[in-house]
Parts: sequence; C-alpha cells; structure tokens
Amino acid sequence: MAIAIIDSTNGICQCIADSENDITSYVLSSGPNLVSATISDSDYEQVRQNFKSIQYENGNVTVVDEDQTPQTAWDHNSESELQAWFDLFSERLKPVVELRGWGDKQIIQDAVAYDNFCKAFDKSSVTYPINWEKHCADNNINYFAHLQID
Repeated sequence: MAIAIIDSTNGICQCIADSENDITSYVLSSGPNLVSATISDSDYEQVRQNFKSIQYENGNVTVVDEDQTPQTAWDHNSESELQAWFDLFSERLKPVVELRGWGDKQIIQDAVAYDNFCKAFDKSSVTYPINWEKHCADNNINYFAHLQID
C-alpha cells in the first residue's frame, strides 16, 4: 500500500510515496496540519502519472480521475516548456535536500539522480509535443513526479 500526505486545512495533496518508509522519515515532520492516508498501489501509480488526483474533504480521501488525459494535460510542446518542467522539479527538490537535511535518504538520492539526469538531458533529441512521463516509462528512465518529493 502507498501513502498520500494531505494538508487538512486546504485539502491539497502535498506528497505521495510508494511506501511508508519513503515518507514518514521526512514528510510527516513537516507540519501539524498534514494527515496521511493509505491508497492502493494502483492509485499511487495513477496519481504519480497524472491519470488521477487525490481529494480530501471532511476527513475523507478519494482518488478521482483527472478531467484531462495525461497525454494532453501533461504534454510539453517545446524545449522551453520541458525545461520549465525540469526547473520546477529542481526548485521543489532543493529545499528538501538542503534546508531539511534529508539528502541521506535513498528516495532523495534517487530524486537527485533524476534531477541531474534532467539537467543533462538533450532536449533537442526528442520530438515535440512530448509527454515526459510517458517518454520516461517507454525508455526505462526512473521518473519522479513532483508529488514524490514535496
């Protein structure tokens, strides 16, 4: 079973992890308004790939289909759009590693390796529009969703 961390004050999912070991060691200490919910491994993978999202209301957690399919919702139409996606990941990763001091956790080390891969990736080598998550899956690249490191 996987874990979702939700901010109970606004109902927004803050983080997901495929195991409790990946999440409790650093996320649960991040704020008093965070609640955890167990989700199925299948739902975790669907949320990670942007097919579904997590909603929280009145203490209930539901996993719902996205309005758009990831093939259209998460396509990047140009090198600059893909670079902006990479930059967002880097911006979200930096405080996790530097400010919180979790750089020794395996999941963070894996996320840093993915970030370094993205920084070195030749964005001119692919055809646009590109669904980056699908590209990673098709090419055995260990993709990290933004929700995995928040």
